[in-house]
Amino acid sequence: MQNGEGAPTAAENTKKAVPEEVTKQSFRLKVWRHLETNGLAMFPRPVYNRIPNFKGATEAAAKLAELDIFKAANTIKVNPDKPQEPV
Repeated sequence: MQNGEGAPTAAENTKKAVPEEVTKQSFRLKVWRHLETNGLAMFPRPVYNRIPNFKGATEAAAKLAELDIFKAANTIKVNPDKPQEPV
């Protein structure tokens, strides 16, 4: 690498130095992409902009029901979304 050839530009260095802003929406996008990319998404699709159904949702609901905090709750809010049906 002579005379800086192949070295990252100042703009590239800045992009790497500034972390991605973590927001509720950025986290949702990361999860939705992961579900789609790894074949974990189930009907209904696409998973974007909704509570996504995923492989293992029924098992997750069963584990939720085993939690002491869930058992002790006076009120449980369940949305009418496919992955929450077993809850």
